[in-house]
Amino acid sequence: GVAIKIMNQLSKITLYLLAIIVTSQACGKLGHASCELTWSFHNVQCGELLTSFANQFKNCCAVGTVDPKYTNYKLNNVDSNAMTVSGQISFGDGYVDQQNLKLTQNGNDCNVVACSVSKSWSIYDYCANYCDIHNLARGLQWGFSETIGKCSYVPNSKGKCPAIANQQSKDYTTAFVVGEDPKDTYCNNQ
Repeated sequence: GVAIKIMNQLSKITLYLLAIIVTSQACGKLGHASCELTWSFHNVQCGELLTSFANQFKNCCAVGTVDPKYTNYKLNNVDSNAMTVSGQISFGDGYVDQQNLKLTQNGNDCNVVACSVSKSWSIYDYCANYCDIHNLARGLQWGFSETIGKCSYVPNSKGKCPAIANQQSKDYTTAFVVGEDPKDTYCNNQ
């Protein structure tokens, strides 16, 4: 009896620790939910885009349909030499997610690697970090392609993340047209 209870507890602890290891991200920190996206903006200079992203952190979002809880951004830093911009978003329940964007000019296109990480201890975030950075890009109202990297949301969990749940473990690229993507609807209607 006692040995079985101890083995069951050890199994639960092992599974919990394994979940933490599996959900750690290149862009995140161990024990903090995160999401990494890569965008390609066509025919735009990164300097112009850097300024636009900085303005998004100061006064998000140009798209009026963004859920108000995803508009409380704050600009932390802009570095035009490193082509980086960082900020954070605060939610009414006290949670804070931090965002870092790195821009790289590629011919006529500007490629952006964006990372959002929950500041508090968390394993899953039910797409909050995804929406944090996705809304920054779509708020610019420019067309772009998006690749979802590693995100620590729970697929099909209680109806959360329905439009993007199947892309958790693989990268994919979709042509993005503002207002025509099901991910917009999800991030609008939290």
